[in-house]
Amino acid sequence: MTTITQVIPHPRGTGRARQLWCSLPTELARRFRPHADPLARRILEEVQRAVPEYAKPLEGEFGKVIVLAIEQAVLSCIDSIEDLPSTQDDWASLFVEVGRRVHHDGGSVNSLQAAYRAGGRAAWRYIAELGQAHRFPAAVLCIGAEAIFAYVDEISAYSVEGYTLAQAMATGTLERRRRRLLELLLATPPSSPSTLATMAEAARWPMPEQVAVIALEPWTGPHPPSLHFADDVLVDLDSAEPCLLTPHPDRDLLGLEGRLPGRRAAVGP
Repeated sequence: MTTITQVIPHPRGTGRARQLWCSLPTELARRFRPHADPLARRILEEVQRAVPEYAKPLEGEFGKVIVLAIEQAVLSCIDSIEDLPSTQDDWASLFVEVGRRVHHDGGSVNSLQAAYRAGGRAAWRYIAELGQAHRFPAAVLCIGAEAIFAYVDEISAYSVEGYTLAQAMATGTLERRRRRLLELLLATPPSSPSTLATMAEAARWPMPEQVAVIALEPWTGPHPPSLHFADDVLVDLDSAEPCLLTPHPDRDLLGLEGRLPGRRAAVGP
């Protein structure tokens, strides 16, 4: 059995994690590669054990993305030890997609980050056991631990970025749908009930039995005030004829007092 005796300090990568992996003896990659699949399974098991949101069977596209991300993470680290051509752009896109997929499936960003931390701990325990069995020097294990958690930080940041982007896009889409719904509700001739029901569902706006329109005097100052309303209010403050459509006009008129000094408002059916 060949003994690992030294750490080769010549960082050849770009990110901190890759630099750390590259500073390890390249023969470690040969030792680690047969363990890629068992390590990926260990990580997945720990994530599902430690994070309740991931305890369910990983099925469909979401499950495929999670499993692929774990497998890719393990292989990327091993490849970095041998300084193989970097696939950073590919795996960066993959982990951004993980964040997007988690948001799409209604998952939380806190659970996503907890899953990364759990995976990092599982990877370190596996590598520590392997290192003890093969009598790796303590310096090698220390750098391995630092590399694992630096890598977890990097890929977690990519996924949080993807989650945040998906969240922003969903918010923008919802706002556009609600604006379009308001246009349809005020259109002449009126839209069909089925069209309105479909748009209301897409805009996440429970259709009330009756509504009222609050017409507002257009804002003429340089900086329009920032106004916030209840979720059941459809709002258009940017057009030439700003208005609110609300099932509770008394509530919302009262809320406007003091926030629009000098501007008039009128309530219609």
